[in-house]
Amino acid sequence: MYTMTAEHVKATDTEAARLGVSTDVLMHRAGEAIAAAALAENTTGPIAILCGPGNNGGDGFAAALRLHAYGREVDVYAAGPQGEPDAVRAEWKERHDVLPLATFEDRAGRYAVVIDALLGVGLSRPLEGVLLHAVRAANQASTVRLAVDVPSGVDADRAAVPGEAFQADVTVQLDACKPASALEPARSRYGRWSCADIGMPAAARDPRSGRLERSSGLPPDRRTGHKYRRGTLLIVAGSVGYPGAARLAALGAHRRGVGLLSVATYASTAGYEPATVGPLPLDVTDPPSTLQTLPAKQRQAVLVGPGLTPQDAQPLVEMAATWDGALVLDAGALEGPTLDAGARKSGARPWITPHAGEAARLLNTSATEVAGDPLGAAQALRERWQVGVILKGPGTVVVDPDGAWWLIEPGPPALARGGSGDVLAGTIAASLAIAPQSPGATVARAVRAHAAAGVLAFGEHGAGMTASDVAQALPHAKSLDGVRW
Repeated sequence: MYTMTAEHVKATDTEAARLGVSTDVLMHRAGEAIAAAALAENTTGPIAILCGPGNNGGDGFAAALRLHAYGREVDVYAAGPQGEPDAVRAEWKERHDVLPLATFEDRAGRYAVVIDALLGVGLSRPLEGVLLHAVRAANQASTVRLAVDVPSGVDADRAAVPGEAFQADVTVQLDACKPASALEPARSRYGRWSCADIGMPAAARDPRSGRLERSSGLPPDRRTGHKYRRGTLLIVAGSVGYPGAARLAALGAHRRGVGLLSVATYASTAGYEPATVGPLPLDVTDPPSTLQTLPAKQRQAVLVGPGLTPQDAQPLVEMAATWDGALVLDAGALEGPTLDAGARKSGARPWITPHAGEAARLLNTSATEVAGDPLGAAQALRERWQVGVILKGPGTVVVDPDGAWWLIEPGPPALARGGSGDVLAGTIAASLAIAPQSPGATVARAVRAHAAAGVLAFGEHGAGMTASDVAQALPHAKSLDGVRW
């Protein structure tokens, strides 16, 4: 589904108006979706709708009209001046009272449902004053809390929540989901969420919109038959200090279903699945020379970095950058000079897989800043090195080299353990070998499948699950949404 930042939403609204799309019609469609979500909670008793001055508040008024038509008792609370008059607000005010938002705090406990239509994507600073008191009262009440588009207090674009925020049980996002709905800790404020189609014409949608990947399956593989038609992958990984990194990356690639896997490593060559070619021991005096013996048809994609030191990775990346096909750089390959070497690659652009700490080092900022705005950080990395970016975290951001972007909902917290990133790197690289077309979508689906495999592994092993358990669950994760490959 589409994902839009606040800037993209405003640009889409402006273009829709230019095309002659009625704001009142969109508000009524939004109101119908909000009312349906409120009724689906199967509550009895009165409903409070907290309305701000903008379009989000107008959606709230439209929901009030619909809920009242369904026979529900509804009170509307408005925050200050309601901006430009519109037909939706006027229709409600002709028949019903509008209460000052300041009076809600003392009455919050009487409602079965409280609907937050205060700000939407309009947050520009932490909540304060009457807005803060209303949100705080709603959070403390024993009620069902439903947010419209974005829970008030949440920045639609960022993972970080700047202060107190509406704690929704349910959120109805309108037309497109917002980045914060997939990025922790902001994501936890949304509760259960859905995205309502309000009839926004495709011609109005900002072309910079991204995609949110909620699907559980791996990228569909349309190749059949010979192993070379199912993709070939070379993994260059593993050292004496980190011997398991190469094995875990290889296991992820095997479980993804790559046709032929070769491994070159500084570590022990024992412990690999029999289908692995090699593993080839890297010559410590001239590591690239080991790779020169590998035929091009066995390296349609290359992964460099898991378990390597930056010093070991750089000459290997320099060689891999001269080859055709996909190149994925992970762990030890995520250093500025190494990325500079990878960025010189012609043809398919490289992909990098940093977590917040690695991204912070590359961008000369703090991990806190990266975690607070992962989409912005991923886009900055793409612009700096002209690469595809997989910024890992509790809600992973994928930005392809052309700037298209995806958000992937997180798997279980237990995925944050040693070796999980190695399995992910192997899964991504294998997916690019198998399905090289539309690489951004391929990578996003691979990341989501890894998260889904984490859910399955956690369900079977609990907090004691290992990275190997996640890899073993990949073949089952692919079929959760019916994808065949």
